[in-house]
Amino acid sequence: MIKSLDEYDQILLIEGLVSKKNIKYDDLIQTLERKSSNVVIQLLDGDRVLGRDHIIFAVLNALKGKKNNKMISEDLSMEILVYASAQRQINKSIEILGVRKNSHRVVLVAISKSEKKLYDLLESISKMQDLSIDNSSFNMWNREMAETIKIIFKISNSEFESVKRKNYSDKKTFEELIIEKMALLALS
Repeated sequence: MIKSLDEYDQILLIEGLVSKKNIKYDDLIQTLERKSSNVVIQLLDGDRVLGRDHIIFAVLNALKGKKNNKMISEDLSMEILVYASAQRQINKSIEILGVRKNSHRVVLVAISKSEKKLYDLLESISKMQDLSIDNSSFNMWNREMAETIKIIFKISNSEFESVKRKNYSDKKTFEELIIEKMALLALS
């Protein structure tokens, strides 16, 4: 998905990536960065991202922090991770949403002023062996994921029940709670 963020004069790319092998974060991020100059890239654990709104809100907060010189970290890609994890501490953010050693699914977040550079990045990914674009992780949901999300984002049953709406799935409710936590992080 490519989305224009007009207020910040940026284009955002969010895609799920899947590998048959364990994803080696350092190798993959270096490869992607080599193939795409002037593109901010972040990779997140695909099993812990709740949806595109989760990422869009994190990116908007990171860009707002950069625009207002109020970033938590010194690097925009790290700032995206910090907001997506709803944590101020970088180490905790990496623990929550960083790509783990046994990850097969990641979410690619890329920002550029050039839409063409983002399409070029997608083309480069499509040519990579053992890696494919697959957005099915945005649709995945099960009880185990719900329990993991509750633990890593510190969401209590009462907090969950107070936000739950009739027309919302459990996944959407968790996403709303995480977005709320990101908003509070932006205010602190």
